[in-house]
Amino acid sequence: MLSEEASLMGRYGEYGVDWEFADEGEISIYGTPATIRIINQIWNTPQNKHLVQIVPYVSRPRFSGGVTWDGNVTDGEYMNAQAALQYKNFEPKEYLDILIFTPDEERQIQDIRLNIENLVIETIIDFVTGVRDIHNDEEWMNYIKEFEDIGLGTFLQTAQTAHNRRTK
Repeated sequence: MLSEEASLMGRYGEYGVDWEFADEGEISIYGTPATIRIINQIWNTPQNKHLVQIVPYVSRPRFSGGVTWDGNVTDGEYMNAQAALQYKNFEPKEYLDILIFTPDEERQIQDIRLNIENLVIETIIDFVTGVRDIHNDEEWMNYIKEFEDIGLGTFLQTAQTAHNRRTK
């Protein structure tokens, strides 16, 4: 199920009928060299050819990011690619992939982490439903202060300690 062949079939359908490998020189929806050409777009249509990626699946960027563009500006994958490209120049030059906390550090921040997650979820709901006004600067500053009140400073200090230990 995790082979390249099964992953391609699980996403694009039957080879030679629904998709094929792109010819050299074809361009993808991202403007890069294409690897896959869709022959018969069966995504979001009733069919028995692929499993809409609801099975174990290994995404291979050279394929998922290498689909040719047929010129249709309303194609969902094309629109997603164009939106993603708008952020290309804003990617961070460096990023942190994982922090490993000591047991003591983990005990110190576990409640803070849970409170941060809950605050974010609850506040998103409040802003979306209009309980809070996202355009009200005072309301926004109160939201920021709530993070300080639940221990964001301690969390950040602990995370920095874990990061410093990792980069030594």
